[in-house]
Amino acid sequence: DAMISFDQGSTWEAMACSDCPKKDGTGPAGIVVELDSNGDSQAKDVCWKGTLCLLGPPIATTTTTTTAPRTCVRLTTGERTNDDGFVKAFINGMEVSGMESKFAKGTTALNKCYEEVHSIQ
Repeated sequence: DAMISFDQGSTWEAMACSDCPKKDGTGPAGIVVELDSNGDSQAKDVCWKGTLCLLGPPIATTTTTTTAPRTCVRLTTGERTNDDGFVKAFINGMEVSGMESKFAKGTTALNKCYEEVHSIQ
């Protein structure tokens, strides 16, 4: 799952991949980003062969008077066969550190809040 929160993690909204080359996978709602091309049955949005996935909905910059980060991003691996693996994410064009390990199925790979989020890949 790729989720976003605009209220410091109180509520979450599902994100979709706006530029995946294949938007008609046969699996359930969700996103598969993979190095090969066998994920058609795992999700509706399939980014093949290492293609970057630009996640949306479009994110507006939030201006606030508090210093607490407000926009949170949560990335979780799926729970079906072959949903484990490596996750690489870029927030505002910068690679997220600490994601070098292989993640098991159903594992949260990223759950972090930021002051501003302009792009998620």
